[in-house]
Amino acid sequence: MYEDCSKTLNQLANEAATALYLGRLNGELERFQNAWSVQDLKHISRSDAEIRNTDFYASWNALETLKSKVIFWRPSRERVTINVREALASNASSATLLVHSHDGYVREEAVKVLDLHAPTAKAILLLRCNDWVAPIRKTALKRLRTAAPDWTPSDLSPLVSYVLGRKNQWARGGEKALKILLDHPAWNAAVHQTLLTQVNGPLAKVLRGLLKTDLHDGLLAELSQNAKSAQVRAVATQTVLEGCARWLVGTNWQWVDKTISLRRRVPSWDKRIVDRPVEELSAVFQSAAADPIVSVRKLAAEHLIRLGPQGSDRIIALLEQDRSKPVFERMDYYRRKWFGDRTEEMT
Repeated sequence: MYEDCSKTLNQLANEAATALYLGRLNGELERFQNAWSVQDLKHISRSDAEIRNTDFYASWNALETLKSKVIFWRPSRERVTINVREALASNASSATLLVHSHDGYVREEAVKVLDLHAPTAKAILLLRCNDWVAPIRKTALKRLRTAAPDWTPSDLSPLVSYVLGRKNQWARGGEKALKILLDHPAWNAAVHQTLLTQVNGPLAKVLRGLLKTDLHDGLLAELSQNAKSAQVRAVATQTVLEGCARWLVGTNWQWVDKTISLRRRVPSWDKRIVDRPVEELSAVFQSAAADPIVSVRKLAAEHLIRLGPQGSDRIIALLEQDRSKPVFERMDYYRRKWFGDRTEEMT
């Protein structure tokens, strides 16, 4: 993490841009780069426009001294510009700031030399592939095609949630960038690694999107038992136990009370059949019943309601000892459905 946690990324960008335009760099750029390189990828994308505006105002206000506390907007004053090639040649790390520049020419030059080792840099390169300026998109796509073949699953893994979570928002050159990644030989391994090891990001949404096809069905058993994310385990478990994959396609209106024209929006789902081997289903069922997360154990209880008591004595005993209310209520219903008696309420 960067040292000065008291300042926001935009504040550090303002200091770095002002110092860069004044030609008085004294550690400002390094502080910005340290903060920039550890940003969450979703956050850095949202900060792009903010940093671009900061850079624009810094170019106008660069004639003020760094000691000045009040900066006045002077529309009649010419803004300060820099020789971007000289700036990048003398300090290559300035590309991390200039890749967000308000000047399209500067962004294009920064993309050419941006160090792509950090996940943040890869995310910004993808963002520039979707830039509204055509020459920048062309340059960024060319850089991506050159750099991507050398990326390993570990390099691609931080990008999985970022890329697939924004899949429906990509336009212009973004679709071409997405295809480059999806066609990458290590992409599926990176997806597997991400779903197994990461806990942050829209992982459940990513997994449901992947399950629109059967390409990743073979991973479901492992994900349901070994994924660190409870959401991923829940989606994988539900898919295997219910025998179908579901994904959100939109919302529909549902009447609550027509007499007063009261209605609400409800999610609309699409699905496809997922047929897994019996031994795999049994392993997932047993794992779900012992899962530390209630939402997963609840899925095991629901499967037991559908399945009945055949050959599940150990799992039944395990779930009946569960003291969480959602599991208890489902086991109570299971008893009433299959045996006609009512379990004593949990004290």
